[in-house]
Amino acid sequence: MGARGPKPKPTVLRVLEGNKGKRALPQNEPTPPPDMPEPPVYLNEYARLEWDRLANTLYSIGTLTEVDQTMFAAYCQAYARWRRAEEDLERMAQIDQSTHGVVLRTKEGNLFQNPLVGTVNTLRRDMQRLAAEFGLTPSARTQIQASDPYANDPVAKKYGLY
Repeated sequence: MGARGPKPKPTVLRVLEGNKGKRALPQNEPTPPPDMPEPPVYLNEYARLEWDRLANTLYSIGTLTEVDQTMFAAYCQAYARWRRAEEDLERMAQIDQSTHGVVLRTKEGNLFQNPLVGTVNTLRRDMQRLAAEFGLTPSARTQIQASDPYANDPVAKKYGLY
């Protein structure tokens, strides 16, 4: 053991250890058709950029199918709102170098938190909750067991691809 403690086990060993919590594993889960959803036309620019950035990866790991389109679109819209609110806050920070836009002053000289700070925090939490549904955070990924989209594909089985 070195000064930094024991070496962590390689990821492969952790996977091979099995179901350490002894919880029942899901069986006979419904499997939606493995169709790649199209981005909805109502996505704004930032939401569409986020869709384009993540959709193929999520589809390839099995966490995005046609039935998930609306919820993933909601995540993308939440991301877009959060990003715009952060940009608005940054513009205010450029104007007020002393408080960086985080604090505002009334006409009487009293200080109060910029309401945009609370808005940014609320939007970030909304985005995080939706992101977790798709495994977009490190801790959320530990909770997801995505199945192989080709596991039940007769053509893939016939040619030994699965």
